[in-house]
Amino acid sequence: MRTVTIGSKGMTVALETPASIRGSSAGGKSGESLLESRLIDEVSNVIKAVMREIEEAHRRQVPVRDVEVSLSRAMLAFQRRNYQKAMKLALACDSELKERIAEAPPPPPVAAPPRPPGVIR
Repeated sequence: MRTVTIGSKGMTVALETPASIRGSSAGGKSGESLLESRLIDEVSNVIKAVMREIEEAHRRQVPVRDVEVSLSRAMLAFQRRNYQKAMKLALACDSELKERIAEAPPPPPVAAPPRPPGVIR
């Protein structure tokens, strides 16, 4: 990709700048490569999915403290830009949570709020 400027004389393409592809993800910084920004998005999506699964596990009263600790390690690796390690840890958390949730009993039923006194149905 080349730098393009639009001015009064039309569009000018700068040929002296080195060709590169820059990421354009919503959270990307200028200067991140396209590959790096896609990897960031992928790791972020896996971490978000694991966090949703943790919420489901809590709702079903499945103990997941060890998975939460592992996920925090994945998030630390992600913050330190060690994306490969973060992905590996997050995928391990995802797998462990899916197994535990599958083995867990169904979630408790949601109780209806009590009727106020004097209301007849």
